[in-house]
Amino acid sequence: MVHAAFSYAEEDALWYLHLSKAQEGAYDAFREHLAGVSLLLPGHDDKYTLLRFLKARQWDVTKATAMYSKMVKWRTDQAVDSVYTDFVFSEFDDVLPFYPHFYHKLDKWGRPVYIEAVGKLDCAKMLTKTTEERLVKYHIYTWERFFKQVRVCRCLGCSGGGHIESVAVWTGTTS
Repeated sequence: MVHAAFSYAEEDALWYLHLSKAQEGAYDAFREHLAGVSLLLPGHDDKYTLLRFLKARQWDVTKATAMYSKMVKWRTDQAVDSVYTDFVFSEFDDVLPFYPHFYHKLDKWGRPVYIEAVGKLDCAKMLTKTTEERLVKYHIYTWERFFKQVRVCRCLGCSGGGHIESVAVWTGTTS
């Protein structure tokens, strides 16, 4: 449903601000269910995070619970919390020329813009500077840093200084 005061793109970017009564009910049921089975993961139990799981599963609480449960297991299997606190990607400067990627400002709805210049990606050269396992850990570290440090801030330039719920991702053939 598109509200008259919003364009489709804005409605899509700020979807979590315009929930229907059925969606609010699904959120309440989902949160209550996760709490009831002691599955809520601290740091991943805020309204915006839970809404993302519901939206990804078309507001089906059972499917969203299965997805959330898999996320909790994956975080445990990958030791995500220790990667965030202990991992150092010392080869970053050596990898960057072969894998250009960065955050650059905000889009018009206040979302950070993440850019990957995939046209300049050189996997063979990049893998002479690091391993695939370390690259995966680097990505885990980077997204954890985003969610723990950047997402929770109220950036200047954000629409009303509001919550950052998503990232605008641009992948292009040139930088």
